[in-house]
Amino acid sequence: MRGFTLFLPETHQHFEFGFFSSTYQSVLSMLSVSGRVSIGYLGTEPNLYKFGVPINACGFSATAFVSLRLPFAMMFAEASPERNASYKLTLDSDHPCLALNSLFPEFQTENPTSIGFRVHGYDATVSIFAAHKSNRYRVQTDQPLLLNVVVRELVERIRLQQPNAHLHANIPMGYISAKLEELMELEAKNEAGKKVIGERSREMRAIEALILSKTRNTKPGTFEHIDLLYSEAHDQVSVKIEEMQLTLASLFDLVALLMHLGGSEISLNGNFITDTEQSLEDRLSWASHVSNDPTRAIAVLCQHTEKELPQIKEETEEDADDFDTFHTGEIKL
Repeated sequence: MRGFTLFLPETHQHFEFGFFSSTYQSVLSMLSVSGRVSIGYLGTEPNLYKFGVPINACGFSATAFVSLRLPFAMMFAEASPERNASYKLTLDSDHPCLALNSLFPEFQTENPTSIGFRVHGYDATVSIFAAHKSNRYRVQTDQPLLLNVVVRELVERIRLQQPNAHLHANIPMGYISAKLEELMELEAKNEAGKKVIGERSREMRAIEALILSKTRNTKPGTFEHIDLLYSEAHDQVSVKIEEMQLTLASLFDLVALLMHLGGSEISLNGNFITDTEQSLEDRLSWASHVSNDPTRAIAVLCQHTEKELPQIKEETEEDADDFDTFHTGEIKL
């Protein structure tokens, strides 16, 4: 496939792309809900969010799915760093911290210890701080979707200047657990809503049949206001579920990255949740053989590589009691 050029009006920059790579891609997807634009996904791209490109040649028509990694400066503009944030991740290094203005030379900052970024066209920000005394970098934001892509970018830039640096960070299980609970509540609410809609639909059909038998009008009007109410309620829950799935996909990609830094290649990543029709609870139970405890299921998945996963056996009660002895690096439950 040929390359192409993108132009960013806000910064008057051109970005040229050649052939596409399907490995470690970062994409930005914007969702518009009721006239309000919000971040749909920002992180390593799950297969579900590749975009189709129509191809027509020699009378043959097809759609090719491609994806690309956007340059960091195309996704972010420089902003003032913010000290207070809801989501934080600390990256430890066994080498001295590099100056942030040298790590991100395409931006205009002269501050070696702090830098802030803002998503183009959106007021979501993320900040990076460097603590030279403790050899630590901290990435923090109020948008969990931004953690993965910025941490990944930071790691790659550090590795370019310090190839032998050993980097380490704790798995943010607290953030993941909270989002797991939110998503499962939404999925349960969605299933309950489907049942209610099914019951109400049967009732409405019965009412329509009764009205039809009492009137000369053989084509009574539809109950559009009721249909709209059901549709709106269902759509609102569906949008929330999709947003939560994308947030978890980004956090799962972050987990995969942090485990990779520790030398482990695990089966858990953003595709774990986006390439399945299963509910989150069913997916976790199926993959980990752990039921009714999503946080523990995630911890179990972090201990198995993709090749080992299909051979996981059901745990006995004795095995379950010994869970506290499992070693998952710095995972803290």
